[in-house]
Amino acid sequence: MGAIIIHKIDENFAELDRYEVIDGQQRVTTIFLHIAAAAYVLSSQGDGAELAWQILVNNILNAESLPREPRTFKLQPSRDDREPLNKVVERLMASAGIAPLAQENSVRVKYLVAPAPEPAKRVTTNFDLAVK
Repeated sequence: MGAIIIHKIDENFAELDRYEVIDGQQRVTTIFLHIAAAAYVLSSQGDGAELAWQILVNNILNAESLPREPRTFKLQPSRDDREPLNKVVERLMASAGIAPLAQENSVRVKYLVAPAPEPAKRVTTNFDLAVK
């Protein structure tokens, strides 16, 4: 996989440590999409919804957020990739078995803002390939 170089962002966020990926953005995004794809596939399998839910909460969303606050994504991509990543997580949240668990646990998702005028298609394309 190679090295991933990160830099801690010094901001006044008491609840979460934030890091900027200096080198390895593509690898981190690819891993994120494969985790999302695994949860998506699991959610459509008979009793896989609960495991898919755990993958979503523990690996895709910031579990450190307060339970009643909207949860943000662990990955904050470039502006070009924000809208497609929103769509990937929306598909995951809407997938069989996940939506009822989200409602049952009162989990709201805070989607990424400030999308690009012409979003890149590579994120949703790569997610679809990972699902296959």
